[in-house]
Amino acid sequence: MRQLVANFGGAIPLLFVSGAVALVAAARLAYVRSQRGEPYPAALARSILDAAVALMIFDIVVITLMTHGPKFRKIQLIPLEELRRVLLDSARPGRALVLANFALFLPFGALLPLRFRKLDRFWVMAALTASFSVVIEALQFAIGGHESSVDDVIANTASALAGMLAMRAARAAFRAARARRPSAAADGG
Repeated sequence: MRQLVANFGGAIPLLFVSGAVALVAAARLAYVRSQRGEPYPAALARSILDAAVALMIFDIVVITLMTHGPKFRKIQLIPLEELRRVLLDSARPGRALVLANFALFLPFGALLPLRFRKLDRFWVMAALTASFSVVIEALQFAIGGHESSVDDVIANTASALAGMLAMRAARAAFRAARARRPSAAADGG
């Protein structure tokens, strides 16, 4: 945890401010949509989802491109080499970074298919996440201060797909619970 704060602690104030901006933007967007005739509950739900997607992408870009430490450029193209090294290493900080990196892309896989139905396909989401991750890794290499790794692309893609599966499971559970709920017409009201 100490290494996570040391590496990303500088981003925490920016992430809080961006979260507040996203809330205000969602409220304003919901108001505009409701003024254009969309029912307010639907406008609010869609606006919150839009703001969450924008916030999530902003946070991923800020966290992954923020430099910490000396400027260096390292590229690792052997699949699973870095993950094997970190997971087998007895030092826990490396494991925490791998878990944090994995957690970073869970919302990517959960929110994007909710907002954009065409992305609610396994291979489409895998291709989009891998492409986005490759762009991030290339930018990290260009900026310096990072190790660009094919393992990050693999972990990010796996994380997004896990987020997508979790979203699908939650959506199915919500729909099942909704189907079991008695309707207002059946209650006489």
